[in-house]
Amino acid sequence: MDKKLIDLRQTKEYANYVRSLGWEVDEFQSTYIYVKRFLFWKFVKVQRPHDLSVHDFNKYLLKKFRLSNVYLESGSQFQYEEFLKLGFKKYNSPYLPSKTIQIDLTKTEAQLLSQMHYKTRYNIKKMEDIGVTKTEDIEKFADFWQGCAKDRGMFLDQRREIALLYKAFEQSSDIWIARDINKNWIAAIFQVNTNDV
Repeated sequence: MDKKLIDLRQTKEYANYVRSLGWEVDEFQSTYIYVKRFLFWKFVKVQRPHDLSVHDFNKYLLKKFRLSNVYLESGSQFQYEEFLKLGFKKYNSPYLPSKTIQIDLTKTEAQLLSQMHYKTRYNIKKMEDIGVTKTEDIEKFADFWQGCAKDRGMFLDQRREIALLYKAFEQSSDIWIARDINKNWIAAIFQVNTNDV
C-alpha cells in the first residue's frame, strides 16, 4: 500500500461533523484545523494533516493562533520529525490512536485470513453462521454502543456525537449488526468510509 491515504479527520464530512459539535473549522493547504474557543483562549487541534509545507504551516499557526494551545497529530513520521525540529513537543496523551491498522484489500480472502489471529478467523466463521445484516437505525446503534461502553466502565454519554457523525457521513457509512436467535443485537459496527479508506 504505497498510496498516501487521506485520514478520516481530513475530510469535508468530518469537518462538518466537528462544526456540528460547536467547533470552528479553519483550513490551510487543504488541511483542516479545528478550533474551540473558551472565553479569550483557543484550543486548536490538527489531526493527521495531508502532505504540506511544514515550515509554511508553522508560520500560519504562529500568525493565527499565537496565544493558543495547538495540538498537532502528524500524518507521517517525516512530519512528526519536522515539527519536533520547529520546537513542537511530544504530548503523551494523544487524542487519536497512535497507530492505525490498514489492511490491503487487494489481497485474496485466503491471504487475508491466513494473516489473522486464529481467534479472529473463529469469530469471522461464527458471524458467517449467525449472519450479519445492515441497518440504518443509528439511534438503536447509539443505544447499543452506549450500553456496551457502560459495561466497560465508560459512562460519558456519546449518543449525540454518534448521531451527528452518522448525519455527517450518512451517504458514505454503514451500520452492520449481528443478532442472536432471539433477534437481540450481540455485535454491531458503525463503519465510516472515505474515498479510499
